[in-house]
Amino acid sequence: MKYLIHEVVHCRRGKVPEVLQDLKIINQALLNMGLITTSGRFYADFSDRFDTVVFDQETESLDTYFNAEREFYKNMDQESRDLIDRINNNTVAGYRQMFEVLE
Repeated sequence: MKYLIHEVVHCRRGKVPEVLQDLKIINQALLNMGLITTSGRFYADFSDRFDTVVFDQETESLDTYFNAEREFYKNMDQESRDLIDRINNNTVAGYRQMFEVLE
C-alpha cells in the first residue's frame, strides 16, 4: 500500500524561494533514508492564496515515516535545527493531508 502525504505551506510574503530550497533539502534527506518512494513534487499556488508551496511525497508505511520523523525531531543536530528554524521563520501556517494511493 502507498500513501500520499500532501503538505501545504503558507509562506511569509516573498519567502517561497527560501522555503522551497529548504523543502528540497528535506526531500533529499527523506529519499536518502528510504522513507519516500520517489522524489517529492513541488507546486506553487497562483490561483488562490499567494506565497503557498505544496509538497507531495509518497511513502509505503505511515508508521515508518512518522516514527522516523519523531526520531529526527528528538535527535536534531544543529544543522537540522537551523533548517527547521528557517522554515518556521519563513512560514505563517500550513497543514498536512494524507491519502491512500489507489492503483
